[in-house]
Amino acid sequence: MARKRKQQLSESMSFEEMSKLPRKEFIDRMAKLQNKSLQEMTDFGDPAYAGYTFEQKVKFWESSLHQQMRRQVESGLNAYGIFSYHWYQAVLKLEPQFELIMDQVLKSPTWEEWNKDEIIERIKNKDFK
Repeated sequence: MARKRKQQLSESMSFEEMSKLPRKEFIDRMAKLQNKSLQEMTDFGDPAYAGYTFEQKVKFWESSLHQQMRRQVESGLNAYGIFSYHWYQAVLKLEPQFELIMDQVLKSPTWEEWNKDEIIERIKNKDFK
């Protein structure tokens, strides 16, 4: 995300150039960048996400999380490392139906190979190590 923000700044104006702007213009430009970053976060990288049906959101998360877990394994990392209590709480703030979505994701045949109990433990337990 930091790299993306840096690119956004450099595509329009460098941070050094922005720092030389009058205060109001600087604040306006930063607010626009912040709004764009927030939008990218709330649509989870897919501009169509907001218009998805519940079933489409389940498929989106099923695919996205499965790919992330595979990448973890391919990198020699723990596949379940993508899940944490704090991650889950953050996603819930952006997607109020996420608990229901995750229930469906974990019931999917695609997820039969994964340890659902470990995922649940990681997202529900603040002190999981």
